[in-house]
Amino acid sequence: RRRTAIPVPDGRSLLGVPDDFGVLQENEVFVQISALPGEVLPGHHSRDSLDEDYAATSSDAHDHAPQTCIIDREVVVSKNPCLHPGDIRRLRAVGRAEVVAKLGHLVDVVVFPVKGERPLPDQMAGSDLDGDKYFVSWDETLLPPRLFDPMDYTPAPPSDADKARHEEEKQRVEDMIRRKSTGLLEAYLQTEMREYYKRSCASASLGVCANAHKVMADRAGADSKECLLLAQCHSDAVDFPKTGVPATIDDDLRPKEYPEFMEKEDKQTYSKDTVLTKCWRQCPNVSLKRFFVAGSEGAPWGSGSRAG
Repeated sequence: RRRTAIPVPDGRSLLGVPDDFGVLQENEVFVQISALPGEVLPGHHSRDSLDEDYAATSSDAHDHAPQTCIIDREVVVSKNPCLHPGDIRRLRAVGRAEVVAKLGHLVDVVVFPVKGERPLPDQMAGSDLDGDKYFVSWDETLLPPRLFDPMDYTPAPPSDADKARHEEEKQRVEDMIRRKSTGLLEAYLQTEMREYYKRSCASASLGVCANAHKVMADRAGADSKECLLLAQCHSDAVDFPKTGVPATIDDDLRPKEYPEFMEKEDKQTYSKDTVLTKCWRQCPNVSLKRFFVAGSEGAPWGSGSRAG
């Protein structure tokens, strides 16, 4: 019940890759998907109809190729964690002939443009293309009617005092290395590790930030002032190992009670007919049989990438 997957038929979870040919324009993506076992793809553009080069391949290899289709419509793209409302982007998936000619060999990935003032992946939870996966859906009912500006995920710069301290410590370490003061250097490193551990304990954890955000979003909406502050806190917590700047949560942002779908048995809870609560209540009655693939040893939708 806590980990129930909700399949999204018109969607996928796809690896993000860049457009190395520069054929995509700003806010455009290229998405070509292959059929999962037992799945009938919608009647979107097929790569056969868009590029004659595919038809020139050997008939035997072509007959055994998996069914694919190119999405050519508006799509919603996002990535976990999705805390800021600007993490959800409404983009245009394109299937123009010149795009297919360059990117038609890419299947089951989402191709992002290299054009624009700010990379699209960075607009979604400050992600990048080093192995991140993205939720992509062409279900019209999931397209957001309202768009928010993406959050600025630039890590907080160190203070002047931190910069001065870092330079001083750097000179101190270099001096110990130069004088081969092994004992002093070892003692210094142990002290620094203890200090870092203390700062880590003082910094709010990702889980604390995410849970607080979930409660506030359930009560006031993800675009509320409280949720925007908690989204920034979560970003600070993600960057803490690199920046050393601890994430902090004000007491008034810490939940006093939790929605019933979070199942906090040791905490005070409340009941409210929100989307997550309704889904949580229906989970015991949901049948996923039609999403299971015969012969896949019980694994839902095989090893494919249906969104959920």
